[in-house]
Parts: sequence; C-alpha cells; structure tokens
Amino acid sequence: MHTLLHCSNIFVEFRIDAVLQEMSCLTLVELPEDEPWSVNDFLENTKKLCTHGASELQTKSLNVEDATNELINMLLTLPESDDEDDGMEEEANSEGEFSYAAFK
Repeated sequence: MHTLLHCSNIFVEFRIDAVLQEMSCLTLVELPEDEPWSVNDFLENTKKLCTHGASELQTKSLNVEDATNELINMLLTLPESDDEDDGMEEEANSEGEFSYAAFK
C-alpha cells in the first residue's frame, strides 16, 4: 500500500500538477515595456499569443486528461485486500489531500 501511495503521489506531482502549473503560467497578453504600441499592434500581438496559447493549452489539457485516466485505471486494477486493518491510517493534510501513515 505504501509503495502504491508513493507511486501515485509521484505520478500526480509530475504528470498532472506540473503540467497544470505550466498551463497557469502561459502568457496570453503582453504589454509593451519600452514604447507604446498602437491598438492594431497590441491586437496583432495578442492574437498571435492567444493562437499559440490555445494550441499549447489544448495539448497540455489532453496530457493531463490522459495522465488522470492512467492514474484512475492504475488504481482500479489494484487487487482488493482481504485484510481491512493493514496497519495504515489515512490522514488529510492542510490542503485536503489524503496520505497514509503507519499507526503509531
């Protein structure tokens, strides 16, 4: 159970959370730094950024969806344990995420 939890946490951290973080940092609007832009220049630049951003978001969204489905399938294919007391207890951290810790 501990190995499964460890693998699941790593899977979520690197295949899901990391991609969601990348998605949240994607630039869709850019403002001029040195000199003012005309409205047409601003619109042209924003259109290019949004076109590129939409493609990136679509790709990353599909990657997160695939990773989530893989995680669900991995968890669904686990053999059920006959022993209900495996010496582990479930704990929720401050962010509401669950983890398992050995009984003390």
